[in-house]
Amino acid sequence: MELIHGIAADGPMEMNEIKSNPEYSLISATPRLEWLAENEGVVISQAESDRYVELMRRAEAYCFAALARVWECETLLFWHAIDTDDLFLWLQEDDAQLAAAIDDANLKELLGIRVMCLVRLMDSVEACVRNAEENIPAFEAEIFARDEASQLQATLAFLEAKNVFIFSDDENVQSDHEGWYDMEKDENIYHVDESELVTPGYGTWAFQVAAREMLKILRGRANLRSKAYSETRPAYVTEESSELVDEIRRMKLGANSAFLLDRPALPAGLSEHTTERMCLAATIDDAWFERPHVTGLSDSDIKCFLATGTSNSAPTALFRLGSGALWLDAQKTLDYLVTARTERAILYVGTKQCCLVVHRFNHFAELLQLFRQNASAKEYPDVQDRVSLDTLSGDEASCNSLPASLKRKITDLR
Repeated sequence: MELIHGIAADGPMEMNEIKSNPEYSLISATPRLEWLAENEGVVISQAESDRYVELMRRAEAYCFAALARVWECETLLFWHAIDTDDLFLWLQEDDAQLAAAIDDANLKELLGIRVMCLVRLMDSVEACVRNAEENIPAFEAEIFARDEASQLQATLAFLEAKNVFIFSDDENVQSDHEGWYDMEKDENIYHVDESELVTPGYGTWAFQVAAREMLKILRGRANLRSKAYSETRPAYVTEESSELVDEIRRMKLGANSAFLLDRPALPAGLSEHTTERMCLAATIDDAWFERPHVTGLSDSDIKCFLATGTSNSAPTALFRLGSGALWLDAQKTLDYLVTARTERAILYVGTKQCCLVVHRFNHFAELLQLFRQNASAKEYPDVQDRVSLDTLSGDEASCNSLPASLKRKITDLR
């Protein structure tokens, strides 16, 4: 196996060092299913209600731990872009029994509501850092000159002085962050008296949590700035193969489809370079494995184009990857990326060689950006970059003027 780019494989992962903080949690009690407005009048026994609460607690703990594992501060859009459906998909992958129990008990919506109780609070912290950017450098210099024990107190004082967070133990503070009222539907989420929902000391707790999260973000971003980081990731090229890779090479379907593989199905020596459970594999032209073109495969940029064909066909949104070596149907790419957590692992397959490229993936923020690109391409086609389907194998297909590989499908081989 040959490492094309001389960047230490574990170098960029240092950005995750700050993730060792305790898992997230909430101070308020887990709501009961019968409290939901939609369940008013529904009879649920105490035993069943208690069982539902226990299921919710387990699922909440999973979701908050999952958020802690994929947390990032680079984009300042982590909390803003959280999608609870993605978290539930991960729960199905990691604990199918618990996910099925949540589904069977009709608790999925309540679980989403509960997760968003934390997300709303943290989103406001993240927005504070974004919006106060001009004040942050001076504040960082001030707090990082202090010992670690007093940094939290300095952060609390900063938030209080800026009136960024005005927390009290008034129930309206908890109501706002925990979404007791649905603004879109103009109705209450719960039918029970709010005294059932109020948590004494919530405002003080929330202020402390906000300060800790802000300090965590600032430390994380300072950590990022201190690291020499390159957007270009290593490209691991090997002549080793595997049973599934050999099958992909033989399949006629491989000309038009990319594939999802479990990590153990990668050629020998490659699986150790990614932490993701699965990898996207696609055949590409052998010319891409020649120097210096192979370096283009490690390009992390994903760009959206509208592909135009005959006059009778509607334009199709495509994502360009690997400097144009690979073009994928945009929607099918998004469906795949929903399952990726912290990395995008792509195996480029030639007739004799394979190249694995693993990109850091800030799941929620990057997915939001890609969803917007795809939506914009459909909504504003006149201003979208275009590529002709007839020229996708010609000079216009890539920045290196090499043949491109167009995959309209993604086939699951797991």
